[in-house]
Amino acid sequence: MDDSQILLSGVTGFMAERRNGWYKRQDDDTYLCMTSNFKMFLDGEDHWRVGRNDHGFLRSVEAANGAPPHNIEAWKFYVEEEKTWIDAEKEIRVSICTQQELEEQQDDGVAQIAESIAEASSNVGVACAFLHFSPNPVVQVGAGGLRQINADVKAEADDAFIIASCTKSMTATLCGIFVQEGHLAWDSTVEGVLGITGTFGAVTLHELLTHQSRMPRPWKKYNTDHVKPPDPEEDSDNDLWIQRRRQLIEGVLAVAEPYEEEGFHYSNLGYIVVACMLEEVSKLRWEELMMERLFEPLGITTGVLDYPGRLEADDDKRAEYAWPHKGSPPVPIDPKDVSVTFGAPVGGCCLSVADWARYLAVHVDYGWAHSKLGLVQETMVFLHAPFEGSSYACGWHCQVSKTLSHGVLFHDGLSSAGPRCWVRVDLGLKVAAMYICNGKCVGKQAMSKLMRAGRNEVQGFHENEESDEEDHDHDDDDDDE
Repeated sequence: MDDSQILLSGVTGFMAERRNGWYKRQDDDTYLCMTSNFKMFLDGEDHWRVGRNDHGFLRSVEAANGAPPHNIEAWKFYVEEEKTWIDAEKEIRVSICTQQELEEQQDDGVAQIAESIAEASSNVGVACAFLHFSPNPVVQVGAGGLRQINADVKAEADDAFIIASCTKSMTATLCGIFVQEGHLAWDSTVEGVLGITGTFGAVTLHELLTHQSRMPRPWKKYNTDHVKPPDPEEDSDNDLWIQRRRQLIEGVLAVAEPYEEEGFHYSNLGYIVVACMLEEVSKLRWEELMMERLFEPLGITTGVLDYPGRLEADDDKRAEYAWPHKGSPPVPIDPKDVSVTFGAPVGGCCLSVADWARYLAVHVDYGWAHSKLGLVQETMVFLHAPFEGSSYACGWHCQVSKTLSHGVLFHDGLSSAGPRCWVRVDLGLKVAAMYICNGKCVGKQAMSKLMRAGRNEVQGFHENEESDEEDHDHDDDDDDE
């Protein structure tokens, strides 16, 4: 038996942890090459499977008694202790398989938590989820409350809700893709990309994403040119949207007053500037980039960058959506009455809780980020690292858990139309808990219990009943400010 056969003996599972272009098995010191187009892993029968990241898996042939299949000669194994390369041999078998995707499960326990949040929140619609890897992503979902509190229609887990400020990490993830591809750099400046000089010209992309730009949080008063989004009949004119968004930030940045002190100042304006930088280098509207570079490769089908149902002319059709609610007690708002703004890159994404989990899986597991979006570990670590002297990373609040001694990412959001959301990601255990709703609700305590229960199940120990993690989430008015 040659070295390659010994190396493969008894090794199963998915390649998850990436180091310098190689993936390390969690149960030994074997590394496997992972290029931008292909991936290989062992199934339960020890058959090697070859796959593409973009259009499903390649047709492959068994190579145990014949020539290696296409491209098998490119695969090599690295043994860390010996610091040697081992070529893949003919004995490695390759078979056909289907691409592994996130598994969605309806869960009674999660549904009970959603119901409890809804009951404590005037029965607004609530959807909750818990995401974990075993080894592929599994999301347990449940829903409670009503789509509209004046109509007896229950909210469903596949209803699309706005995730408000949690959209920011999506915009930051797009930036990670563009930086990795060489179209932008973390130190690209507003002046260098957009040609805008003056007070904010030297602000970098990284400073914008981490709220270190000193740009003001309330910015509407600086829109002295009264730039407005395109009219509904012009909604599909992407070039016009790009032009108007650029016109807006050029006018606002020319007159906006910066914060006097340096450091963290939460600014939605900064993320609109980031969207303009992405649009400038790609010549595509931010909304197009979201669809093409995030939603499509991640299999997100419910995602929209507008309020669900807003453009439905038929009243009965519009009534099938989970409407936003505002105020206390909450009052439902017909989606057709929700105004469209420039703030989508700040907090305008709407999707189901399971589709949100499809996106969050990229941040929970770096191997998944690479296989789905081509993002390498270096990029993901940068996105999750707080700016020096701050606790905010690129679209995420972050800290080290006092109980578990590893990184935790979290965020919440509150839309100006009323709905809010919350998410927490445990990077050490590769789990996440989240909820979204169509009105103001009180769900953090219940969701913290869900997170603790999920951690206990994954890790096999019991945490303290009360979480020791600090909570710095912002109630963000995302649509306009």
